[in-house]
This record gives sequence, C-alpha cells and structure tokens, in this order.
Amino acid sequence: MIHRARSKGYDEETRRVIRPYLQYVMTKPAIYVKGNLNIVNGVVSSDVETFKIGRLSVGSDQLSQFDYALESYIAYVIGPPRLVIRNVSLQDGQCALEGDIPKQVAFAP
Repeated sequence: MIHRARSKGYDEETRRVIRPYLQYVMTKPAIYVKGNLNIVNGVVSSDVETFKIGRLSVGSDQLSQFDYALESYIAYVIGPPRLVIRNVSLQDGQCALEGDIPKQVAFAP
C-alpha cells in the first residue's frame, strides 16, 4: 500500500501518517463466489448467488454486474490458447467438462 501511495504522488509526511493504519486494511482479501457457471458451444453464462470480498457480502443488486464481469473474464481466458470447450457445468461443487485441451500452449507477447 505504501508503494501505491508513493506511485500516486503522496509525500513522505502523508505516507508516515497513514502507515500505522495499514494493518487494519485488507490488501489481499479472500474472494468467495457461490453460484453456477456454464459454457455451452463456447457461450459463457453464469448465475452468481453469493459474492464476498473477505467478510463483506456484495449486495444482491450488484450480482448481475459481477455475472457480466465473470462471463467476460471466462470468455477471455478460454479464447486465446485454442482451448475448445463444448460444454462446462459447475454446480454444487462438481465440474463436468467436454472439450479439447491442447497438449502444449506457447504464449507470445
């Protein structure tokens, strides 16, 4: 956090003042998600029931925004390495996957 404050241009005096309070800030909180995720013919859909950052629950009115972000991220992840996923179902802690996974993937910048 102090490095971020430095990169944002806060002077040393300001950083000195906030330093004692950083112990109360979660800098790497655990993220908990409960719901269903499906990929059918390359189309991602999700239904998030619960989303928590640390111990804080995200309100139910915000879950649809998280659904969209999760679907976009999963679509991005499965796209580049020619991973062919025909169907995926994540429900009740179980994963069923039907597709082709490449034996080797090389990423180029």
